[in-house]
Amino acid sequence: IPSEYVRAAFQNGIAKINIATEIRQAYEAAWHRAGSIAVAQEVVYERTCWLLADYFGLAGIQPHVLGEMS
Repeated sequence: IPSEYVRAAFQNGIAKINIATEIRQAYEAAWHRAGSIAVAQEVVYERTCWLLADYFGLAGIQPHVLGEMS
C-alpha cells in the first residue's frame, strides 16, 4: 500500500493498521537466507526502523507525542 494512502487514512481517523506481515516476511527471508536467528532479528529491527521512520514518516515525533514541544 503506498505510504501516502496510509497517511491519508490516519488523517481520516484510522487509528490502527497491521504491520506484522511486513515484519514476519523480513524475518523469515533473513532466517532462510542466513540460517541465523540473530541475523533475522537484526533484519526485523532494521525493517521496523524503516517502517517507522521512512514509510510512515514518524522519525522525530517523540516531542510531539509526549507534549514536549513549546
